[in-house]
Amino acid sequence: MHASDLTGTLIIANAPKGSSSWNGLFRGLALYDRALSGAEVNENSGLWRKDGEEIGRKVAAPYALYLFNEGEGERLHNLGREGPDLEIPKTFFIFEPRLLVPFWKEYQPSWDYAKGLAINVFGLVPIGCCLAALLAWIKGSRRSLLYATWLGFGVSLTIEILQAFIPSRSSGTTDLITNTSGAALGAWLYLNEKSQAWLKRLGLVRAD
Repeated sequence: MHASDLTGTLIIANAPKGSSSWNGLFRGLALYDRALSGAEVNENSGLWRKDGEEIGRKVAAPYALYLFNEGEGERLHNLGREGPDLEIPKTFFIFEPRLLVPFWKEYQPSWDYAKGLAINVFGLVPIGCCLAALLAWIKGSRRSLLYATWLGFGVSLTIEILQAFIPSRSSGTTDLITNTSGAALGAWLYLNEKSQAWLKRLGLVRAD
């Protein structure tokens, strides 16, 4: 192993594509220019839990050792025998954003997944209702349901595209479908005959 081998970008506790972060205690990273024996692995495991710096003081110290314990700064110093320091970017970003992942790849047979679907549907109901009310007031109720649905789709599409570049969020077609459905539901709840009749009695809608 040479210092020239340690070039490029190192991604730790996350995925290079999309955002799939790992939660836990990361004690450090040690790179060796040889294979470790089982006894060495067992010994190093104990040292990691006790004091990672002890690994760097051993006779057979790792080629590069990074403990991630410096607490500040933009450089992570190498405590091993050779190799470069690591430069930490000022901002975290996703190298290969996953844009509009197909819904069949996002499906999970779980209660949390079903709850997320419901939240995404009903979260856009108020927007669909407001869009339908605005369109009906400006142009009348004819085709307002269609226009409100398309506008809801546009809002959801914009959100999903932006979320592809936000580390803590994901971009998928499941949300696109459920959000658009929520906007359509909200528009229908406003435009259906019973709602319109009730709103007309209150003088809140104009006749076509």
